[in-house]
Amino acid sequence: MGTIAAAPKALPLARHLLVQTSDLDEARERVARVFCDHKLAYLRPTHNLNMRQHVVRFGNLALSYITYGCDVSIDPGRLSTFFLVHFVPKGRCQIQIGRENVAGSATAGAVTSPTLPMRMCWDAECAHLVLKIDRPALERHLSHLLGEVATRPIEFKPTLDVQSGLGADLRRLVDFVAGSWIEMIRCWPAPWASPALSKL
Repeated sequence: MGTIAAAPKALPLARHLLVQTSDLDEARERVARVFCDHKLAYLRPTHNLNMRQHVVRFGNLALSYITYGCDVSIDPGRLSTFFLVHFVPKGRCQIQIGRENVAGSATAGAVTSPTLPMRMCWDAECAHLVLKIDRPALERHLSHLLGEVATRPIEFKPTLDVQSGLGADLRRLVDFVAGSWIEMIRCWPAPWASPALSKL
């Protein structure tokens, strides 16, 4: 009796495809609409761009799954108005945040603060699951916790251990949101869902 091949694993945010393109300029322009203007370039003379981005938004948060299908460099400089939490479920990348270099992989993510310049190099297999957090919203939340207005910029340590501690907890939460939770809300919309998530 022949074996039955396992069904391919669904991509994160599978039902929320925003764009799929083989055109470098379109890829840069569409990603910029979700994040910010940036430089996007090939790292090798031969390439086979197959960029796709899936996106969901929850109030002051946005969650994206992005792949390019070839080696690329991405240079947005300073993000200014938002934070990014990077998870790398596939492939590898180098992320320079300020003066620190992070080797992104399935075991190591990164956090980009808006006041620090960022530049990334992705390999062809690399995929990112990226949580975007509105800077004013996070600053308001911190001020509420402190009981006074936060006057210094918030800067996180760039390296994020996703195998243990709070980093692992956050990774599990993001994986849940990108998979089961999104589908549950799609089938059973609840008015509290997006506000509740944006406060987590």
